[in-house]
Amino acid sequence: NLSRVRAVESREKAEFIFESTTFRLNTEHLDKLKQRYTKHTANFEEDLALFHTRVFSLLARYEALGGPGYQAAIPRSLFQLLQDRLGVSHECFASPLNCTLSSFGTAFYDTDHYFGSKGSFFELPLSHFAEGGSFEANPPFLEEPMLVMALQMEKILASTSKPISFTIFVPGWSDTPAFYVMRDSKYNTCPQGKFLRYRKRDHKYRDGFQHRSNLEHRVAQADSFVFFLQNNAGAKKWPVDHEFVRELSVEFGSRSTGR
Repeated sequence: NLSRVRAVESREKAEFIFESTTFRLNTEHLDKLKQRYTKHTANFEEDLALFHTRVFSLLARYEALGGPGYQAAIPRSLFQLLQDRLGVSHECFASPLNCTLSSFGTAFYDTDHYFGSKGSFFELPLSHFAEGGSFEANPPFLEEPMLVMALQMEKILASTSKPISFTIFVPGWSDTPAFYVMRDSKYNTCPQGKFLRYRKRDHKYRDGFQHRSNLEHRVAQADSFVFFLQNNAGAKKWPVDHEFVRELSVEFGSRSTGR
């Protein structure tokens, strides 16, 4: 009976406790969950016990995923650049804890929809993309989900004449089926070869445990690739040019001061 979840808040953190299990959350991310819950479900103050139960369930689900690398995100300043230059308005792979944009998809709709999740990218019908849009994708760094993602993007790009754009961040694995699909795609619009390569320790991600850690960023310990997949209308509306690539490299770089 999770209605017995206890919450203990202090100035810098909160603890959500059920029997012998405790999950910690820093104040910044607790405030973020309160705002998203109030916007998408109900005022959290109307039923604190229920809110605490849903936060505990959310934290338990993501704690079960394991290491911080599985939940890392690109820096906030890079998201701002993607919004400004490529019109990005939706994160395809995020969580209520690490999302930056107001519109985002997650793997676990059952626990996450209370906080605004649109659901899994893999379960969205093609009709969801019929009016176009610009999307950021930072999928789980696992071969199978990345391949399914790449194949689904091919279908989406072919399904509408409306502008569609995907900016995709993946590990620097050049021997995977997903890599070949994106590299050889007719929708690939990267202006420098077929993808951008960022060497380990020369770029950074927001830490996957940012919600319970004081560490904002984690310097990447492996290479990363960035792909751009766009249909003709998307490439015309949101051109990926050399100046944009330069700006992206600055904001993704490990020495960037951006958040």
